Amino acid sequence: MGKRGPKPKFSRSNVAQTAFDLALVSGLETLSLTRIARELSTSGSALYRYFPSKTQLLEAMRPFAANRAQHALILRQPHQLPAHTDMRITALSRLLIHIDQWHFFMRNDPVSYQLTLPTLRRAIDDAVARELLAPLCRSFEHAARVATLRPGCSDTRALVLVNAMAGISTCENENINSQLIDTLLIGWGASQALLDAVKPVDTSAWNA
Repeated sequence: MGKRGPKPKFSRSNVAQTAFDLALVSGLETLSLTRIARELSTSGSALYRYFPSKTQLLEAMRPFAANRAQHALILRQPHQLPAHTDMRITALSRLLIHIDQWHFFMRNDPVSYQLTLPTLRRAIDDAVARELLAPLCRSFEHAARVATLRPGCSDTRALVLVNAMAGISTCENENINSQLIDTLLIGWGASQALLDAVKPVDTSAWNA
């Protein structure tokens, strides 16, 4: 019986976590096996046994990015909103706050967003993406149920919205993002009057 090779010093998860932590600090563009190896006090060639290509490494980093996304996208819940608030306004406020959290995630955690985006683009076949989009889908469902929006496929709406926002995520003009969201929501049945009515609502009543 032949001798077994030396026991690996690290697990694939250890390497992927280290890579993810480095990327959060310096960005994905500067990430290399050499940098990761230096952080782990080993050689770059030693890491090839775990990840022969950067593509495989990025795939292994995606669960860490998805975990950060899940925490960032927890929907704030309504608390002590005025009792007389129109349920359509409440539903639209909830939806817009959730959309704003997606926008904030994209702009403020670009590494997790970049790693998560390929997952979102194949959302139909990807369990992680479906889990990330599920709360937003529920917000769309609720908005349609109370006649804020026309009935429609919430999964499709969530995916279209997130990918449309992704397309302009590097744009510095916040008005463009706002106009994009308004255009999509109006296309799905929201009235301009209802969108205007949401603006005076005190969103500080929505707690994290």
